[in-house]
Order: sequence, then C-alpha cells, then structure tokens
Amino acid sequence: MAAADKLRFGARASDGRHSSLWVAVRSGSDVYLGVRSLAGKFKLSLHQDGRAQISLTSEHYSRLSNEGVPTPPSRHFARWRMPDVPDAGAVHVASVVFPSRYLRPWPPLQLSKPVSWEPAPERGALAVGLFYGRQLTRPEPPTRLRFATRLSDGRFVMIAVRNVVDFDDSQAVDRLSSPHEEYVLSDELRNARPGEVIADCAAIVWSDVQDGQAVSLWEITDLSVHRN
Repeated sequence: MAAADKLRFGARASDGRHSSLWVAVRSGSDVYLGVRSLAGKFKLSLHQDGRAQISLTSEHYSRLSNEGVPTPPSRHFARWRMPDVPDAGAVHVASVVFPSRYLRPWPPLQLSKPVSWEPAPERGALAVGLFYGRQLTRPEPPTRLRFATRLSDGRFVMIAVRNVVDFDDSQAVDRLSSPHEEYVLSDELRNARPGEVIADCAAIVWSDVQDGQAVSLWEITDLSVHRN
C-alpha cells in the first residue's frame, strides 16, 4: 500500500499449511480488503466518510441477477459506521482472523509479487488488524506493526498482527451451520449436483457489528461441502 497502494498478506503455519491470499488496497482515502481469488466478487469497504460495509461487488451482484441466480435484496451483507479516529493514538476498525487449525494444506502458491506471510501460532489464531490514526502509531508488543500508509486525507492506516493463543473459534464455526445460497461465491459450488462433495473449500464469516465498533472476519478453510 505504500508505493503500490497495496498489501498482500496471509497466515502460514510452520508445517506449510496456509490461508488464502488476502489483499488490502488503498484508493485515495478509501480502503478495500478481500481475498485475491474473490476479487471482483466480495470485499470489505472502509470509506473516507466513515461508512463501512461487507458486500458483493456491484458487478458480481448484477451478473448473478442477470443469470437468474437467487440473490439477497441488497448486495450489502452488513453496513455500519466505523469508530471515530482519535486525535492521539489509533483506533481498531477491522481484523481478519486466521484460526490455526483451519489453515489448509495447499501446495505453496506460485506468486510473482511480494506477499507478507505471517507465521501462525501452533494453536489459537493469527489476527491481522487494521487501525486508523491521525499520526503513525506503533502498537505495544507483542502486537507487531507490519505496514502503514498515509491516506489522501492525511490519516494513517496501520496493519498489525498478533497471536491469539486462547482464540475461541466456536462463534465462527456456528455461523457455518446455516449457510445461505446467496453467500455462495463459487460457481463450482453453485453448480454442484445433488450428492456431490466438493473438497478444499473456504468460508468467510464475520462478527455482528454496530456503529462505532470494529468488525472481525474469520477465514475457515480446508472444508468439504456436501450438496443436498
């Protein structure tokens, strides 16, 4: 995001299991966050005026509608206002959390551009947090600052990582028990035949969030989906 306005990141365990590749992109004073493989379909948007939303992109939403795929009434799954940026220090606005036991045994990705692969703890989770401040603010250890950039309006966005050894993934896993068709972003899953099992799937779930709060997104990978 500094010169290129973009940060590519993910979590990787010592045995080679790793998360999807995530990308944070700055555009003026807006910041967008999403999974690289879902680019053009799904994103978290953090806008200059304080609006935040988790949404299908307008292009993907239109494509689904045009193809007759059932869609939700709105392309926005969640909308809220971010916390106010303080005069001193920084405020937490969002996190992407990678539970260590749900990292997947993919082969290493072959990438031509730099990626910040963060070491995942043996148990618990790795949390990648986004913070806003009016000055560049460094977190207290053991949280580790990994990236910072200045937005067009003068504010700073900082990305920091920390290990959450006592992480409880039950909230994220519980949300997988009642999936909805409109959350299916893979054409392969949507077109699967009844009884077919699709392996090596991933899911993104998020916390309930209200105005003035930070949102958490959890990536659960190494899943198999059975089509009813």
